Parts: sequence; structure tokens; C-alpha cells
Amino acid sequence: MEDNTQKYSSEDEIDLGQLLFRLTRTLKKYQILLIASIAVGLGLGFTHFRLKKPVFESSMMVRSNILTETYSNTVTENIARLIQEGSYDLLSEKLGISTDQTKSLKAIEVGSVRESEDPSESNSSIFLVSVETTDNSILADLEKGLVQYLETNEYVKKRVDLRKQRYQALMAKASEQIREIDSLKDKLNERILARGAGNDILLLNPTNIYTTALSLYKEELSYIENLELIDSIQIIEGFTAFNNPVKPKLRVSLIGGFGSGLFLAIALIVFQEIRNYLKKLEAENS
Repeated sequence: MEDNTQKYSSEDEIDLGQLLFRLTRTLKKYQILLIASIAVGLGLGFTHFRLKKPVFESSMMVRSNILTETYSNTVTENIARLIQEGSYDLLSEKLGISTDQTKSLKAIEVGSVRESEDPSESNSSIFLVSVETTDNSILADLEKGLVQYLETNEYVKKRVDLRKQRYQALMAKASEQIREIDSLKDKLNERILARGAGNDILLLNPTNIYTTALSLYKEELSYIENLELIDSIQIIEGFTAFNNPVKPKLRVSLIGGFGSGLFLAIALIVFQEIRNYLKKLEAENS
């Protein structure tokens, strides 16, 4: 039993040695082909890097208390599909930029980052709009066009209008209450001046009246401020036109070219060896 085990182990080592020997011999035999294929692959990789248009990336951060993550995902999918299909005229119409500018777009993505940390804006969310383009000079126009595109959706416009109506109604109610409080203060002051602080006015505490009036003034100012900031999309940080492209990268192109050249060389070597083996078999059988 032990002799058989040693025999099999010896045979495996011999087979492995022969395999390595044949592999080394084959590589030496086709070393010119290997070197030439890899050189061609590297050349193609470098050519790809030189001829490929540089792609620039930039991001814009916006805040919205109406825009939802579902809607932003739908926007991303629709625009990405239009870019993929090359529907530049329709993209131009939607984004408010020229057709030539839309041709430089490679990708647009709108994603939810997090909810606003501002306590006064607990319902607001922050979104990151990322774009890839071969011409970063379009970013200023694209920024305006994207904001307009997001705001002109019927879902968004309707909710903006409803919030405007709500704040306007609250402002009107606050103004009415302020007028009533002011009227009450005037009457109270007249009564005090006319008769003095008698028992008939002890039921009314002037401090409470003035405190209520101040609170109503603050509410009215808050409604006015909210009405001014009712825009569905507010830009926190706009696009920045960076000078360095994100792709193509020389290293990636060269690695891809090297891999392609090596794969081609191995495929040619295998094909040639199989062809030589078949010829050998035919010669032995003839």
C-alpha cells in the first residue's frame, strides 16, 4: 500500500514537472507573439485613453420639503433612459438647455442624502444631484434647468400651491386676531385713562393681552417667512466645474489593454497548438 502511494506521488510530481516544462517551452516558443500582442494591447489602451473624451463629474445639493425619494428615483430613471436612447431634443425640452449641451450629458442621478437637521424644517430632505458630462461649461445652465424641471412637475406644483394657500389663510387669521387684540388694547387703555384702575377692569390682565399680541406678531412673521421660502427646491450648493476629469484614467486603460493583449496571445497560442496536434495525429494515422 505504501509503495503504491509513493508511486502515485512520484508520478504526479513527474507529470507536474513535465507540465511546467512544456508550458515554459511553449512560452519561449511563442515569446515574440506574446510580446507583440501585449505591446499591441498596451498601444490600444493608450490610444483609447487619448481618443476618449474626458468625462467630468459634479454634484449639486438641494433641499426640499416636497420632493420625495420616490419622485427623485423616477426622475433619474427617466433622464437616464433618454440619455441612453439619445433623445436629445426631448432632453433639451425637459432640462431647458440646448440640444448640443444635452449631447455632452453622460449620466444624471438624484438621490436622497438625509433629512434636514434644522428643527424649523423637520419635514425637509436634502438631495444630491450628480451629473457626468464631457463639457463642464454647461453646468451653470444645467443647474437652472434641473431645478426648473423638478419644480414644474404637476405633483410638486400642486403641493406648493396648497401650502401657499395654507400660509396665506393662516396669515389672514393671525392678522385678524392681531387687529382684535389691538382694538382691545386701545379700549383698555382708554378705560384706564378715563376711570383709573378700578375694580371693573381687574378681570382683564394687561400683561396677558400684551403677551398674546406679541405671540400673534411672531406667528404672523413666521407665516410670512415660510411663504417667502415656499419654493419647492432650494439650492444649498450648486455645481462646481472641476478641471480634472474622472475618466478615462490612463492606468485603467493600460491595464485593460494589457489584459486584452495577453488574452489574445493565449488564444492564438492555444489555437496554434491544437492545430499542430491535429496535424501530428493526421501524420501518424496516414
